[in-house]
Amino acid sequence: MTLSTHRWAKILAFNLALFCVCVLAVELFLTLFFDRRIPQQRTLKTVPEIDMAILAGHLDFEWPAANYIKPFEETRPFRYRIITDEHGARVGPGQEHNRPHDLVVLGDSFSFGAHAEYADSLQGVLEASLPNYNIYNFAVSGSHSALYPRQFNYFCQQERVRPDIVVLGIYVDMQIGDLPRRIATSKYGPYKSFRGIAVSPSQYRKLTQSKFEALRFEIKVRSRQYSSIYNILFPPKSLSEFAQSLYPDFRDADLGGYRRALLSSLREIRAASGLTPDRILIWLVPSNHELKHYLERDATSALDRRFNDLSREFWTETSEGLQSSGFQVVDPRGAFKNAFISRNVYGFTVDGHLNVEGFAIVAEMILHRLRALDLTPPQPSVPGRATASP
Repeated sequence: MTLSTHRWAKILAFNLALFCVCVLAVELFLTLFFDRRIPQQRTLKTVPEIDMAILAGHLDFEWPAANYIKPFEETRPFRYRIITDEHGARVGPGQEHNRPHDLVVLGDSFSFGAHAEYADSLQGVLEASLPNYNIYNFAVSGSHSALYPRQFNYFCQQERVRPDIVVLGIYVDMQIGDLPRRIATSKYGPYKSFRGIAVSPSQYRKLTQSKFEALRFEIKVRSRQYSSIYNILFPPKSLSEFAQSLYPDFRDADLGGYRRALLSSLREIRAASGLTPDRILIWLVPSNHELKHYLERDATSALDRRFNDLSREFWTETSEGLQSSGFQVVDPRGAFKNAFISRNVYGFTVDGHLNVEGFAIVAEMILHRLRALDLTPPQPSVPGRATASP
């Protein structure tokens, strides 16, 4: 009986060891070729760039947040590098703001350049194409237009910048875009920071009330940080408290109220910057969901087709309203569709952010508009600004 027990113990130990070796081998293979590890989810306390697909939120937005932000540099699993300055604004390698005029990029993860090398991001392309302009990136991933005025004021104060031009992105996706995020924030409140990690309001309550939940949370965070297998088997769930999808029919939503609120936010930015509306250029961030439904229109349901038609109609009308208020508006959605149809160029990454081709399309349209407006020379510089003479 004793021998039999020892024998089974050896077999069990051997199988367990073999299993561990196999798991490690698979993990090594995935890490080398299909890295799905997720860097520790941190908020503005350490990293201003928050992956929307992972966290989709950030600190309470109680600006200014100078005490929370530290300079950061990291190479992400998608093989791109993020560098921020001491205030949390994204910068390029060795970037110096010594040009005579300033342009501010404002928005969410698309404007920030999520999943893109600096040179391929909107900020990088504009910097390479506008030699007389310092390009400041004041975007924060997971943000939305209700928060843009505070972002703008905070970063302008910290960087001591009064821009000559503002380029601002509004994400048009009606499931996780600007409007759904504003609705979610209004309904649930802002995201909270738990041990430097962004969590939803309801999760924050659980974590602060239960040590067991806090331990589970810590284990999950570490697992996502170090294991591709874990992320493949247990992918991050969508967060309803981050964005309230308007699918399938958003006609009952307060669309007029949203337009008024959006215009109010833009006017706050205009007042803070001292710019006239024509020097604030708004670009409508294309949605991969919208493009996908268009390309697969014949295979989608009537409900999906109606939803996307309503979405496109809403943003077309919103664009016209913004232009009638004097703001510049660039809408790249048609260009993204044409690029795929005519050149087989799909401007999105697998998670819906813009890729190199997508940023190139957007930057080309923005540069064309800026040049058409003849924005050289810009408005007179404000005394005391931090920019140096050329």
